[in-house]
Amino acid sequence: MQLKENRSGSLFACQEIQEQRFQLYLKMVMLKAQIKDYIWYNI
Repeated sequence: MQLKENRSGSLFACQEIQEQRFQLYLKMVMLKAQIKDYIWYNI
């Protein structure tokens, strides 16, 4: 029973890490888009 708890706990942590990675990826994409727009407007 404790093994199951540990498993679900690590699974949850893994999911959390994936979500954080996804959010970071989104931020990067948004930043790149903003930089592109900035360069585009300043040409």
